[in-house]
Amino acid sequence: MVILFFWARLHLPALPNAAGLEKVGDNCYRTTLNSGEFDGIGVEITSNGSTMNSGELEMSNVDLASEFTEMITTQRGFQANSKSNYYIRYAS
Repeated sequence: MVILFFWARLHLPALPNAAGLEKVGDNCYRTTLNSGEFDGIGVEITSNGSTMNSGELEMSNVDLASEFTEMITTQRGFQANSKSNYYIRYAS
């Protein structure tokens, strides 16, 4: 039986003004003149008393109501299109 332990340090980016980042995607940001430049090193996560726990669950950032509504709308559109093709094909 082999037991492996991994010890690593996680460094997070430190910017002079994190609020100045430009949003370029759902979870992607780009530095701007307002945010300052990333030094490439970052700050160790435990330097300010923070911790990171493995095996924890995070809440979803998906709006289930809007996703279900969009899925139902798409499904109804597909069904309506299928029915209209059926009636056009077999009615003539």
